[in-house]
Amino acid sequence: MSRILGRTYDIYNISKYLIDNYSKQYVFNKRQISDDEFFDATRVISPYLGEKELNYLEQCNVQYGYNIFIKDTTYSNYGEENIIIFPTKNLHESYKRDMIYFLGELLKRNSLDYTPQDYDISCQFSNVLPYLLEYLFLRDTNKEIDFSTRHLDGLLLNSKIYKNIFECYRDDEKFMKEERFLEQSLIFLVSLSSLDATLQISDEIAKDKIELQKLIHELFENKNHNREEILADRNITTYGFKRLMKEIDLRG
Repeated sequence: MSRILGRTYDIYNISKYLIDNYSKQYVFNKRQISDDEFFDATRVISPYLGEKELNYLEQCNVQYGYNIFIKDTTYSNYGEENIIIFPTKNLHESYKRDMIYFLGELLKRNSLDYTPQDYDISCQFSNVLPYLLEYLFLRDTNKEIDFSTRHLDGLLLNSKIYKNIFECYRDDEKFMKEERFLEQSLIFLVSLSSLDATLQISDEIAKDKIELQKLIHELFENKNHNREEILADRNITTYGFKRLMKEIDLRG
C-alpha cells in the first residue's frame, strides 16, 4: 500500500481546496414522474453501450422499491437482487440519475478491480463507469451542470472528515493505526480519482462516440482487473487532481 500512503497528501490537499473554495449548492429535482418516464431514462445511454453490456444489464433485471426511513437512495450489495431503494414512494426526476448510476455500478461488477499492490492502485477508478453513465445521461438531457455539483457536495462533506483524520494521524499516529488510515484514505481516493477521471473523459473522449463506446466496453470487460491500466493507456492520471481542482474553480 505504499502508493496509497503517497496519495494521502494529494487527498489532503484537495480536501483543503474543496473546503476553502466550494460551497454546497446542488438542489434535488423533486418533480414527480411516472414509472414509464423513470424507465425511459435508460434509452438515453443505450446508444453508448455495446451488445454485451446491454445483454448483461437485461439479465440483471433491475427493480426498485422505497423505504421512508432512509434519507438517500441506496443500492443492493454484491450478490443480492438488483434493487434500488428510494426514500419516497413517489418517483422524482432526480431518481433517474440514481438509476443510471446504478446501471453503471452493475456494469463495473462484471469484473472487479484487484486490491491495491505496492506499485499500483488498480481500484482507484472503480466508480468511473457509474459516474460516466450518469454524466452522459445528464449531458444528453441538458442537465450537465448538475453532474459535478451533486458529487462535489458529497466530496465536500467527506473532505471535512478526511482533513480531520489526516491531521490527527499526522500529529499523533496513535490516533489510528497506519493500516486503518490507509483504508480510510483508499475509500475517499476512489471517489476523487473516479470523478477526476470522468471529468477528463468528458473533456475529450466523450465527444467521440466510437471511442467512448470502446472505452466503456474495455472498462466493462476489465480483462486485467485493473482499470488504472485502461485509463493510463489514454493518458488519464489523477496526480494532484488537477481536473477536479479546475471543476471546483468553475463551480465554486
